Amino acid sequence: MSFHFTDKQWKAIRSVRKSWPDDIDWVLARGTVEQLGRTSIMMRASRSHLGPPVDIRNSLRTALRLNRKLQAAMNALPAPLRGSSPDPNLEEQDRRLQSLLVHYEYLAGPQFRGQKDPHRHYLEIGLLTLWVDLFDGDTSFARKLDGPPYGPLVEFLTLTLGAITGVAPGPAGIAKIIEQYRKQFPSFPY
Repeated sequence: MSFHFTDKQWKAIRSVRKSWPDDIDWVLARGTVEQLGRTSIMMRASRSHLGPPVDIRNSLRTALRLNRKLQAAMNALPAPLRGSSPDPNLEEQDRRLQSLLVHYEYLAGPQFRGQKDPHRHYLEIGLLTLWVDLFDGDTSFARKLDGPPYGPLVEFLTLTLGAITGVAPGPAGIAKIIEQYRKQFPSFPY
């Protein structure tokens, strides 16, 4: 998976603050944010690269059930008829199917239902952590009277999420992400 900011995108990201700390290595910073983007894209793509996770989970359940029926049928045969295959009891195949099923139970589970997306959440937490740790930013934003949230962090998340995922929440959605982050990590900055 490949992801890189265009120079225009990176220039826009760098312009969200009037002043940045003097000790930021911008080459390293850009590479770090881009790596987070690549990881996020890879995680999202790997979830469904073999097909819909629910379909794969259901197929694995079927395969496991049939494998166990075959195990029972093989074990019912007299020992000389079972043969001398490396896995006469199909135990290795059972373990492999179980392992895959555990993985796909997660990928098809409730944490991905509806609007939930742990991979997106990982990206949001990663970007906020970089904002606090790497860019020495705080997790604040402002609101105009009856207006949308605004500020450097809101703009940073809008630009980075938009560039990485192709779509970013509006200012109210970004504010919700920031507020959830504050609740989840109340001791930030460290």
